[in-house]
Parts: sequence; structure tokens; C-alpha cells
Amino acid sequence: MDKTALRLVLWAGTVAAASVYPARPARGQTEAPAESSESPEGAANLHGLAPGHTGQVAGSPLDGSGTAIVPFDLDAMKVSPESPIAGPAAAALAPRPPGTIDEQVLAEEIAAQLEPMEDCRTSVARRKQVVASDVAADRLTLRWIIAETGQAFGAEVVATTPTDDGVLDCVKRQMAGWTFSRPSGGPLPIERDFTFHSSLPAK
Repeated sequence: MDKTALRLVLWAGTVAAASVYPARPARGQTEAPAESSESPEGAANLHGLAPGHTGQVAGSPLDGSGTAIVPFDLDAMKVSPESPIAGPAAAALAPRPPGTIDEQVLAEEIAAQLEPMEDCRTSVARRKQVVASDVAADRLTLRWIIAETGQAFGAEVVATTPTDDGVLDCVKRQMAGWTFSRPSGGPLPIERDFTFHSSLPAK
């Protein structure tokens, strides 16, 4: 057998051996993936995903379901209404009842205090040098509080009809000096209407 024939025989044996025993990767290397990068499947695997498979990003599923969100319990968030105050606390916060004065005694004392107020219209007329009928003064609403000492305070004068300012000032000054019997049980608020006699129709 010549040299050329011998070379052909050795080459054929080498090819046959390579087909039976595939080459193994060297030490420290890993086997290459079976898919070819030229096919679509291989290209996808090179990017970490294969068709028909879902991956995960930061622990979240990519199948479209998303991360389940637990809704707030709005009823649990509601603040329960404050319970009504009862017992000694309720008694302490309750408004204090007004004091009392004997009705007959109080009526007589109020009448005595209102009588001098008739002079307010006359005093204003003299100061203005006009007749009393030219000074506007008709009906008033008077409010005040009788303290536990019997002294009047918090005087308020409301004109229910047009009234001269001088008359209103005079009435309020008089009310500031009023005194009554001492009420029992606390201060006593009072409200009374007053009409000047000169404004009443003649009988």
C-alpha cells in the first residue's frame, strides 16, 4: 500500500471516531447550549427567555395577573363616635340653672327701676332745647343679669322702634346702677320690654 492510500485510511478512521465520541469541553468550561443561535428558539434562549415560557422580574409574575393588592378595610379605618359623657363629668359640663327670686318681689323691684327711665326722654329734650315729643323714644327691649350679690350687670338695650341715641345712653347708664334682691342658686338673667308713657295713645 502506498503512502497516499495509507493517509486516506487514517483520515477515514479519524472521522469515524469523531462521529462516535463527540468532543468534551475542556476543564473549567461548561457545555454550550444545544439550540443554535441561528434559529428563533436559540436566539430567544440567548436572552434568557424561551417561547412558551414565562419568566419573573423582581419576583413578579409576567403572566398578566400582577401582584395581588389587598384592599383597605374602610370600616376598620372609621373612627368610632365618641361615647356620650355620663356621670359626674356630664353633671359638671351641664349648664348651671338660673337663680331664682320670688316673682312678686322681683316684679315690684323691676317696676321701681323702670319708673325713673321716663326722665331720659325729658332730659334729652331739655339738652336739645326741644319738646319731649320731638325726641324719638317708643319701645325698648331691656336685658340684664342679676348677680348673686344682687347687682345688675351685662346691661343691653335694644330699640324695637326708632329711638334717639341720647335716650338709649341714658337708659343704659341707669341700668348699670340697678340692684335687686339676691337670687338664690346663682345669677338670674332678665328680659323686659319697656314703653315710654309719652308714646302711649291718650285715653
